[in-house]
Amino acid sequence: MENDSVLDLNHTPEGEYKLAGFWIRVGASVLDSLILIPIIALNMYVLYFVKDFYIYAFVALLSFAYKPIMEGVWGATLGKMICKLKVTDINFQQVNMSKAFVRSLFWLFASLAGLLEIYPLFSSEAFIAADGWLDIAAVQAQEVSAGLSYVFQLLMLVSALFVASKARQGLHDKMAGTYCVFVERKID
Repeated sequence: MENDSVLDLNHTPEGEYKLAGFWIRVGASVLDSLILIPIIALNMYVLYFVKDFYIYAFVALLSFAYKPIMEGVWGATLGKMICKLKVTDINFQQVNMSKAFVRSLFWLFASLAGLLEIYPLFSSEAFIAADGWLDIAAVQAQEVSAGLSYVFQLLMLVSALFVASKARQGLHDKMAGTYCVFVERKID
């Protein structure tokens, strides 16, 4: 590419696939969230009943690993597969694990920031002694500061807004050199 700037919004790929737009990608993301409910529920159980940070962190990292592993191995998450989407490199070839990982960096940083922010909660005597949802929520409100994870969540939102550009690439796509496309080839 001649102008390979991260913020180059005027580049439109001349490929054989139709680029996926904002709303279909949101739909795939919602489906992925629904698919991850069992892992999220397990982590809520660990948070509220087991109260072990290391188990909590392990389960949280499992949920993070879902996206880059699915995209690196199969080219799409389950949500994308349902929506008939896939992730490709700029030459419309399957992405490798490193591109899938780079594409997921915003999510990794948000996950790690969330883990760092919740860590002090697990060493709080009030948290360990709390036995009900409301008690734990009250302790969380006092002990957990969510500033850093909000920054990364804002970055994810900004990245998603770039999908509405002509090139239909979020910042995460620009960083990794990827496109999200429909599985069916473009009909000319």
